[in-house]
Amino acid sequence: MAAVTANDEPKNYGEAVKIKVWVDAMVKEIDALEINDTWEIVDLPPGKMAIGCNWIYKLKFNSDGTIERHKARLVSLGNRQTEDVDYDETFAHVVKMTTIRMFLKVAAAKQWVVHQMDVNNVFLHGDLEEEVYMRLPPGFKSAGSNKVCKLKKALYGLKQAPRCWFSKLTAALCGYGFKQSHSNSSLFMLTRGASRLYVLVYVDDLIIGDDDAEAVDRFKGYLGECFHMKDLGLLKYFLGIEVARSDKGFYLSQRKYVLDIINECGLLGGRTVTTPIEEHHQLLRRGDDYYEDPERYRRLIAYCDSDYAACPVTRRSLTGFAEMLGDSPINWKTKKQRVVSRSSTEAEYRSMADTTNELKWDRELLSCFGVQQTEPMRLYCDNQSALYIANNPVFHERTKNVETDCYYVRDEIQNGSLQTAKIHTSEQPADIFTKALGSSLFMYLSRKLGICDLHAPT
Repeated sequence: MAAVTANDEPKNYGEAVKIKVWVDAMVKEIDALEINDTWEIVDLPPGKMAIGCNWIYKLKFNSDGTIERHKARLVSLGNRQTEDVDYDETFAHVVKMTTIRMFLKVAAAKQWVVHQMDVNNVFLHGDLEEEVYMRLPPGFKSAGSNKVCKLKKALYGLKQAPRCWFSKLTAALCGYGFKQSHSNSSLFMLTRGASRLYVLVYVDDLIIGDDDAEAVDRFKGYLGECFHMKDLGLLKYFLGIEVARSDKGFYLSQRKYVLDIINECGLLGGRTVTTPIEEHHQLLRRGDDYYEDPERYRRLIAYCDSDYAACPVTRRSLTGFAEMLGDSPINWKTKKQRVVSRSSTEAEYRSMADTTNELKWDRELLSCFGVQQTEPMRLYCDNQSALYIANNPVFHERTKNVETDCYYVRDEIQNGSLQTAKIHTSEQPADIFTKALGSSLFMYLSRKLGICDLHAPT
């Protein structure tokens, strides 16, 4: 914790230029940009506008909290771009966390080798098709007051930068023989004989897995020839998640990520409590003023909710679910329903339909990892009326508002892909996402979800 909090990041160029380590970081960044032929210095053509740029400073940490490096990033002000003038399509492909958890579960069961690689200056690998001009970076001098940078590469901050990079990476992976998953476009698969190689992409971070260590090494060598890569070895730290592996499987910890959030909100010295929020508490029933910065607050509580008509303002109910693959949670969510439900049964049935939709997607994704779900998926619900409607083909007044959801769930039951079952409320893990529970029930359901209050082993 001391290592995380003892260093400050400069807020602007004026602060950074006074500190040698940050000056060195900026020089290193400019050198990398020029070596990569990112731009050429030209006079700004008549009728063209140049967007601005700025320096962003970031401390990069190891998983144990020690500083890895000081990173200075030159970022273009893409918010000044004009659609159909200097950018067209924009999108960023990132692998879903559900896909990562499912992959690690299968990798643990099949004893796959799992490595991680990082792309240096990732967006600079993307070729820029549009004509974009940028003002000279702070601290960069050139003869002539009308000089600007004509960008050749997709610099950070440009709206089209993620698209340009992902297109370049996709071409390289497909050239090696990979196929892109239809379930998650950031998942790539390669089958050669009995070997199956997988790549999961999150912008510049790549997870690579296979049962053949030599195949992984060959592929990493190929990536190194295509891009400036950093080989991080065995997967240990990814997207703020510490990963430790033993013969029993993977242990995932977000301790540092949580500490960063607590520190950001000024609560690092606060006392701990046993539950995220006090039992039966309803936030909007209080007359207090709203928080000035609600985003910080929302990040702290993994949202609290009840079930039927939970929101005192809109009276909409909330859907909460947890999906397990074996004994490991891979997907969970709390979400306010789109419309008001007229009964608890109606609210529960809408929740069942949403969960069924997630289960169908996850089953398709599971097949990408070579695992076929031949038996019906089990859907547990603690509302007997909702279960009765799901298995009873007779519609009546209680179901007309959710008739589409009824057909959706019932079709999955009739074709044998889904099987519903009753579970007692006290044994329902999803309640941890839909109710403010007491400490004993909260800890019990946490253990059922495989959550442990300990730091990842090294």
